[in-house]
Amino acid sequence: MRPVPPAMNRLSSEDSSDPSSDSDNSLAKSSLLTRSYTSTTRIGRTIWGWVEGPNPPQVLRIKPLFPEVQTWPMRMRDRLLPKKWHKIAALATLYVVWMTLFVLITDLSRFETWTEEEYGQTMTLTCSNAVWYKNNGCGLDGLECTPFTDQYIPFRCPSECIHSGRVMNPRAVGTQEKYLEPFVVGGPPTNASEIGLPHGGKYNATYRADSFICDAALHAGVISNRFGGCGLLKMTGTKNLFPGSNRNGISSAGFDASFPSSFSFLPIDSKHCTDLRWHLLPVTIFFTTLTILTIQNPYVVFFTVFPAIFFHVSFASDPPYLRNPYEMLSTTMSRFLPAAFIAYVLGTHIVNKTINTSARIEVAILWLGGLWVGALNNLTFDVIIPLARLTPRDLNAQPGAKAALAIIIIVLAVICISQVFFIRLTGKLPKYLALYIAFGVSLGLLTAIPGVNLRIHHYILALLFLPGTAFQTRPSLLYQGLLIGLHINGVARWGFAGILETPASLRGDGALFSSLPRIQPPPLVGSSNVTIFWNATDYRTGDSFPYPWDGISVLVNDVERARFREPIGNFTWDRLLRDQLVKSEEELLEEEDDTVETLSGEAVNRGEEFEGVVQQAIERRAMQAQKIVVAGENAGSLKRRNEDRLMKRSGGYEMLKVVRKRKDDPEEGRKGKRQQKVLAGEYEPLYVRIAYTKGQGGSLVTADYTKAGVVLADGSWKAPEIGRS
Repeated sequence: MRPVPPAMNRLSSEDSSDPSSDSDNSLAKSSLLTRSYTSTTRIGRTIWGWVEGPNPPQVLRIKPLFPEVQTWPMRMRDRLLPKKWHKIAALATLYVVWMTLFVLITDLSRFETWTEEEYGQTMTLTCSNAVWYKNNGCGLDGLECTPFTDQYIPFRCPSECIHSGRVMNPRAVGTQEKYLEPFVVGGPPTNASEIGLPHGGKYNATYRADSFICDAALHAGVISNRFGGCGLLKMTGTKNLFPGSNRNGISSAGFDASFPSSFSFLPIDSKHCTDLRWHLLPVTIFFTTLTILTIQNPYVVFFTVFPAIFFHVSFASDPPYLRNPYEMLSTTMSRFLPAAFIAYVLGTHIVNKTINTSARIEVAILWLGGLWVGALNNLTFDVIIPLARLTPRDLNAQPGAKAALAIIIIVLAVICISQVFFIRLTGKLPKYLALYIAFGVSLGLLTAIPGVNLRIHHYILALLFLPGTAFQTRPSLLYQGLLIGLHINGVARWGFAGILETPASLRGDGALFSSLPRIQPPPLVGSSNVTIFWNATDYRTGDSFPYPWDGISVLVNDVERARFREPIGNFTWDRLLRDQLVKSEEELLEEEDDTVETLSGEAVNRGEEFEGVVQQAIERRAMQAQKIVVAGENAGSLKRRNEDRLMKRSGGYEMLKVVRKRKDDPEEGRKGKRQQKVLAGEYEPLYVRIAYTKGQGGSLVTADYTKAGVVLADGSWKAPEIGRS
């Protein structure tokens, strides 16, 4: 018998495995799965047991600190007003007194205003109103924003325009860019008072017409940031120099080329022009605080405080500014009715569980204090936290924005964790988890809708978080007050803005991030004109506009000067010498008349001072026109005609004759000589930007403009930077 090879022997032994061994392996695997399932089940039960909270659940109540002190106002109320009808009468009296003061102050602050028969009704402005629109918003040559001269606009501005009057999207001034700051171009020099300009230069300055009027008035010193005010604007036509300066907390941009429309301010004697929001604030704070301290009933407290602060925001602290104050009243009432329904739901299901405690001083400090901080969002969070919007561009542009966002996320995480801990103690964490999972799923479904973007406004964010404060702890008092205040501010100021918005509504006047045409350098610079060449073809086809554009818009010095339908072409623009924009003598006289008349009011009684004021005014206007008149008939006739006009009106003509006789300088009166000195600017620079367009007339859509290329005064070309303006 042949022996079995060792390899075959091993194979044989492996193939002939014991059935009992397979059974043992199966039992071991089953036991392992059972233990794993048991362990997972045990962990799940442990987690769920923690989520369910203690058994029995705790009832969270605030134990007042110094209870005798905190209940003293209510004890005094009961002692002075022992009967129920006494209390009702006292509360009704408190309502009447507050409403009377509120109406009187609001009427003075919003409805009563300065009017001047010569100039018409005062126009109520927002902090960002202007008489000229961005880029080509005024059409070719700005003809949709006429008149450029001889128009007077009495206006009224609110307070806090340094913050509220910022441009929220980048805006070009030549090669400069203003972003997240007040938009002002031009104005008096920073050292206007030091160089002797009357009234600190506020009535001597000229601003480019696209400057925000209220910001410009604040920059000049015509109004104040804290109390707003009224002013009189005069359109002054084409100017070719707008010096930049830092005044009154606003930095204005300089612009060294011509612009077809400009304005300056004239002195007025106005009344009832103060924004009284700061005067009304202590009145409403006192009213709401007294209600909190003397009344414990949560329904009476909430349904008293909510409308009081809602109307305070709507008419005082952050009103929806409209040209007609009665439109503001109509808008406020249309927003209050649905807000009152929401307040009823909040009051009966959330707020009553939190503020129904005898710790009245703690409620006043934490809940009411937080509510006021949230309701005054435009003066608190908007100012303190450098976060205007959460877009990547805004986060990069605002100093400290990313750090602030990180801090906010950390703080919110800590608050949520702490609230989860308290909710668990009440045994309601499973219900809250189900509620917020439903919120998350709903928001996710909204996000999936094509063509629109999800936007959670702060009034919506407050509603989402408020259910998590429906129990009585000190942190809940503070958080709930903040959230209700933010909800009030959002609805009263902006209304019930949609949770879904189109990209166009979110963008506003911001960039489309469209394709950009190309300026072909260098331009052809002639002795008196400049020809700009462009190539607007699609780089893929090389012979037509990129889809969907069908035209080109050309801006020269930030004004649209031409539109073309050819993808490759050129545009010629005449170069201007600085002295070509100088006004004639008669035009100078007419423009100066109003300013000289006002500034010379006190000087009429003092001949020497009067003549000095007139001379300063004449020289100042000539300087603004970039022309210095130094001697001869031009200066003499202009000055004397101004003097004669003013003195005949004021009855001081004989006094002026004496002053002239005593002050005449023989060298100054030489006839037949007209000496002029033109400043050394030669040609003004040209700032050129181009953009694609689509359609014509009222259906015109304009894409993003390129950054500005510059033809400098010496004819050299500075190519535009890459990117959009």
